[in-house]
Parts: sequence; structure tokens; C-alpha cells
Amino acid sequence: MVASYLLLLVVWFIVIKHGYQKFQEPVGSSVIKIKGAGQVSSRNAGYRQGTFDNKDQFLWDATEYTLPPIEDNAFFIVSRSLVTFKQTEDTCPTTLDSKLFCNSTDSRLCVKGASTNDGLGFLTGQCVKSSEDTTKTVCEINAWCPLENTKSTQYRINIDNLRNFTVFMKTAVIFSDAKAVIRTVNDNFNPSCRFNTATEVGKKCPIFSIGYILDNLKTQAGSINKTELYEQGGLILIEQEWECNLDTQKGRDDCFPTYTFILLQGGDEQSPSGSNYRFANKYRENGKDYRTLTKVFGLRFIVVITGKGGKFDILATSTTIQGNLELLGIITIICSIILSMGNTTSEQWKTMKTDLKSNLYDIVFCAD
Repeated sequence: MVASYLLLLVVWFIVIKHGYQKFQEPVGSSVIKIKGAGQVSSRNAGYRQGTFDNKDQFLWDATEYTLPPIEDNAFFIVSRSLVTFKQTEDTCPTTLDSKLFCNSTDSRLCVKGASTNDGLGFLTGQCVKSSEDTTKTVCEINAWCPLENTKSTQYRINIDNLRNFTVFMKTAVIFSDAKAVIRTVNDNFNPSCRFNTATEVGKKCPIFSIGYILDNLKTQAGSINKTELYEQGGLILIEQEWECNLDTQKGRDDCFPTYTFILLQGGDEQSPSGSNYRFANKYRENGKDYRTLTKVFGLRFIVVITGKGGKFDILATSTTIQGNLELLGIITIICSIILSMGNTTSEQWKTMKTDLKSNLYDIVFCAD
């Protein structure tokens, strides 16, 4: 039994579990570049009405659909945008979504000077016709007019084009204790490769197609509504896990991360909010201030680096051996109790146990 345990100690705890190594988590960052062009269709009849015009196509390249252009270990790809041109400070009807309905005899909701719940501006106290539906009357607002959704143009990128966009993640990690820096791009890098798990070359490629990432998403919801994901946007985690043997140069050269893609928000009923934000470009024309308001929906990707790197350490080796020898001592005591409860050879076992405990004490004492 003792010999079997010692064999287990060497094979499992030291060799397989790398008990002779000291481990450290990597620290690193990724330089991310997006490439690809997409055809864009528009809908000019307001947000709720009309159909997308596929005859008049626009073109978006990476400078237009990657917003903002630089982020720290993250990137955002626009799949749809809602643009309100030539807004200026003025008075205009509130949106139907605000539900500030009124009429000539009842304008209690139109309290002059009150801020609207959507934070777009302040009520004037007047009741006017809706610009979205002239059969209805709503409260008037002092804001940047026209309001979003009332006279906005919507743009949507071709989904097949979006799926063909490529993401180049040039990652470098450092294991400071081992003084090791490891990169995903080396002298043998092939810029025409694409990441896939079917081949060893594909597993080491740092260039991903958006379609591959979306097709391999993991989610707690079980299923993903891709249409909703493209329409409302979503939040996606890209996890790079590094498992490196830093004892040899070959181990460092062969160390590449494995990737996991996780949908954190969007594309399911549990998180319908998706991912979107607004920005405005202001300008002055004929002495008057104007702005173009843009609301973008898209896929936001966040890159995280996890894992560990191991390097031989005499203290780690000693700790592993000492801990397992102490465990062996406990095992012998348990076995002695079992054997002494109904075994005619209990006296022989007690004698052997005493000798073994004495030897183990000497070993553990020396290890300390």
C-alpha cells in the first residue's frame, strides 16, 4: 500500500498536477483591429413607418461601424443606427412614447417648466398636435427638436457582411515571476489564417470572423435570438485562457490561449435591453447651433485574460512532498484502526505501524 501511494505521489501530484511548479496568473492586453466593409440600407420614413430601401445602398467600413475607434481590451461594432439630422433648440411635440397626451379641455400633464421623464427637455404648458400622428395631441416641449424617433433615419448593416468582418487580437501576456513574455503573434504568423478548433494551425490563429464568434456563443438562456441580437445589440465576453509550462523554451513557444465566447446580455428574453448608446455632433450654420444625434445599436465585445503559468520551484516541490507524506501518515493510522478491529494479525500490524510511523517522522522532520 505504501509503495502504491508513493507511486501515486510521484505520478499524480508531482508529474500530472505539476506539484513541482509555482504558478502565477498572467497579466496582459490585446491590440484589436477590425476589418471588413458592409452594405447599409436605410429607412427614411421615420422610426416606426416605412420599409428599408435596399435600392439605395450605403457603405460602412471599419472607421464608421467601429465606435469608439479605440478601447481598452474591448470593441464595439454597430449593426444599426438611428440618426436625427439638424436638431436645434426649439419647441416641438413630445413623442408618443412619452404618453403625455392632452386635449383642449385637459392639459394637466403639460405643467409649464416641468422636466419630462425621459429627460429630453422642459414642458411649455401647451397642448399641440403630434408630429407622429396628427389625430392625437400631446404636450409641447422645449428641447433639441425634432425629437428622436419623430423624424429620424434608420440605417441597418447587411448581416451577411457583418458576419464576415474579421477581428485581429494581437495579445501579449507576462508572467513576471518567470520573466516570461508570450504573444499570440510570432515569426510564423500567417495573416491569411482564420481561427478554428479543427486544426492545430487554426487553434493558434489570432484572427476571428464575427460569424464564428456568434455561432459559438455560450449562454445560460440555452438559445439565442440572433435577429434580436443584431437588432438591439448585445454584450459578449471573449475569454482568453492561458495554460503555460514556463520551464522550457519549447513550452513557452507552444503556449497559446484557448478561447470561450459568452453572451452576457442581449439576444434572449432575459436581457432584452441589448447594447446601445448615443452621441451628438454639433455645428453652427448661419449663426445658429445645430447637431446631428445618433443612437447606435451593436455588438460590444469585452476581452478578458485568465489562466496560469507554472515554473519549477524548490519550495513548491518540498511543500507537495511534505504534505503528501503527512497524508500518508494519516492513512496508515486509519488502516491500523480498521485492521486491529477484527484481524488475527493485528499485533504484527501494530509492530509494523510503529516502525513506519517512526520512519515517517524522520522524513517529515527532515523536510521541515
